[in-house]
Amino acid sequence: MIEAVAAAGKAASSGRMLHPNTENSTSDASPAMAHDRFVFSPPPQPSYDYLPNNQVNIYFDAPAIYPAMDQLIATAQHSIKMDFFILGGSQAMQLAETLARKVAAGVKVQVIVDPSLGALPTLHKQGKELVAYLKAHGIEVLTADLTDLPPLLHKKEPFAIDHNKMIIVDDSRALIGGMNLANEFTTFHDVMVRVDGPAAGDLSRQLDYDWYFDAHPAEQPHLEALAVKGIPASQPGLATVRVNSTGINRQNQEAAILENIQRATQSIDVAMLELGDDALIDALIVARNRGVKIRVLVDPGDFDKLVPVIHKAPHGVVNAHGIQRLLQAGIDVHTFHTTDQQTILHEKAAIIDGNTLMVGSTNWTTKALRYNSETSVEIHGSAVPAQAAAQFDRDWQTQSDPAQLPALWKRAASWVYNNYL
Repeated sequence: MIEAVAAAGKAASSGRMLHPNTENSTSDASPAMAHDRFVFSPPPQPSYDYLPNNQVNIYFDAPAIYPAMDQLIATAQHSIKMDFFILGGSQAMQLAETLARKVAAGVKVQVIVDPSLGALPTLHKQGKELVAYLKAHGIEVLTADLTDLPPLLHKKEPFAIDHNKMIIVDDSRALIGGMNLANEFTTFHDVMVRVDGPAAGDLSRQLDYDWYFDAHPAEQPHLEALAVKGIPASQPGLATVRVNSTGINRQNQEAAILENIQRATQSIDVAMLELGDDALIDALIVARNRGVKIRVLVDPGDFDKLVPVIHKAPHGVVNAHGIQRLLQAGIDVHTFHTTDQQTILHEKAAIIDGNTLMVGSTNWTTKALRYNSETSVEIHGSAVPAQAAAQFDRDWQTQSDPAQLPALWKRAASWVYNNYL
């Protein structure tokens, strides 16, 4: 629903999204500057392999996530790269002021933003103000080229978004997950992970790759299949990490999720803002039928605290299709019990067998898996999957309610939302 509201704001626009050297672009870069940066050719693609020996830490909710962002950016010596769906408000401005100080100290800072800048009037206004501040302080800003998102069908998906939330510092340290930077999101129950090591380098290369095509909209990347390789072991205490992404010249998220569901032998715990993709639901049902214990925790779909205008609108629509199919298959489904302190379950995470964590920006919807620009990481080993599992247990036991079978009209509306909006 949140993404649909944002998408609706850009549906009124037509054609290719604006880019550098166009009248309303968020970047002032000239063609020569853009070409000099990458010598007329795209930078190397990320490997999207399993990369061992990463240090990983996990953070839940704004009081832990925002300081982790500040701490990461403070360590930058050479470069800071960001790709964010929503940037605005006092929290984002505080971070922008830190970025400005880093630029003054000689650090190169690049930011990719979604063209809608939040779409909702308040978020859009905050986003424009923040972008103006960034540009005024020497920070390079580009809007994502949504027409280059997975060109499998050469469709011009009017509702696609750049939904990423990640920061990469010095090509070696990254923070990635589901948390937007805006005041309205500070009460969301969310999660991000910091990755120090070779997987952060893959995230850095992905942002470089996207930056190139955002700056060169006339070039059409060719979508290639990504090879799935074995999972190498890491040193004790460290994690093997793979980047999973849907975006320019890549589409391995759905395959990666299916692979991990099929790999499960004991348990799968899913905490998700939006869940409705039938291929993933089918895979969960198959896993349950072979004896895997599955628990699914979803947001109840009441967004009136974020979008007051829908206060009287029907609630509980977004996840109705998924809830119905999972319940009828005998899978345990709970809805998150929201409070004034935690108004929305905004996580996009899955824990497999207690030792693998998949976390990032990606909802388990058809649109997120196939059309948006989305990025998640798959973490094997270290203490982080167990920490995520412990948080899931707390939420399940103390802050959730057993889901009820939704009304037929809600299930129908949910299916349309997940597949077409």
